[in-house]
Formats: sequence, C-alpha cells, structure tokens
Amino acid sequence: MTPRMRVLDARTLLDAARQSLATVSDGVDASAVQPETPLAALIFDSLVAVNFIATLETALGIEDLPFERWLSEHSERAEALTVGSLVDWLGTLPEITALAVGDGRARAMAGSSRGG
Repeated sequence: MTPRMRVLDARTLLDAARQSLATVSDGVDASAVQPETPLAALIFDSLVAVNFIATLETALGIEDLPFERWLSEHSERAEALTVGSLVDWLGTLPEITALAVGDGRARAMAGSSRGG
C-alpha cells in the first residue's frame, strides 16, 4: 500500500504549529494562536520548547528539523520569533518544500541530512 502524500502548504504548517502549541502549552486555545503571536508568550521554558519541537515534528511527519539554526539566526531579535515567522521558515526548508510540491524527496533528503 502506498502512503498518502500530505501537502504541507502554509495553512497546513500554521495549523500544525497551532495544534502543537496548544498541546504543549496549558490552556492555550489553538484558534487563538495567530501568526503574529510571539512564541515567547506560549513557550515559557526549554522543556516546553523541546516538547513543542517534538510535537510539531510528529505532526508534520518529519524528523530532525534544524530548529537550532532558526533560533541562532534570530537570537538577537527574539521579538521576531512569532508563530508566523516559524511557519515562514518551515516553508523554506527542503524537507517541507519537497512535500509541498509532492515530489516525495523529503524523506530521502531528511535521511541523507542525518547520514542515513
């Protein structure tokens, strides 16, 4: 049986981020999370951050997204770390864009980036 290809467009990425944030942040209503919402308002500590990343990767079906790179690129502008900026960044990753166009190379690229 061939696995069904999920299209990871901007709306899907935003919904995955909203649901993941709601899952790891007590009392957060996913529908209240907007693109302009600062991540610092929802992610209070490193444990929540790690849980959010793991939950988002599971929701997207992709492992080992380079979140550290994104954080280091924005380290001097922490206020710029919003849900929308995360979604925009996710949309630029080869692992995501390969799925968005449906060409099926995402798993191969993700595997090769891990040396597998």
